[in-house]
Amino acid sequence: MIGIRRRCMISIEQINGEIAVLEEEHPTHVVMQKLASLYIVRDHLSIGEPTPITPYRLPDTLGDSEFLSQVKVTDMDLLWDVMDDLMNTISVLNPKLYDGVMQKLRGGI
Repeated sequence: MIGIRRRCMISIEQINGEIAVLEEEHPTHVVMQKLASLYIVRDHLSIGEPTPITPYRLPDTLGDSEFLSQVKVTDMDLLWDVMDDLMNTISVLNPKLYDGVMQKLRGGI
């Protein structure tokens, strides 16, 4: 029937719970696909309500290098500013290395 809205059978809390579980997993293509779908559904169900922003957290399985140890405790805005400056410097000093990093980020080997 037109004009009748059905109640949703799933709650925002259930969706947020599933999101929290998936955000703890290794970020594979399948996990990212599921997260994207859940984010869309949550945003759709939350129209008019502010959507809480979940801060990104690195998985514990990434390693324990000095760099990753620092990344885990660094503000993400600062981290990306530093990484952008570093990549700009690398692009000037070692274009071949820069191209290799960009190829990896694009999914190449």
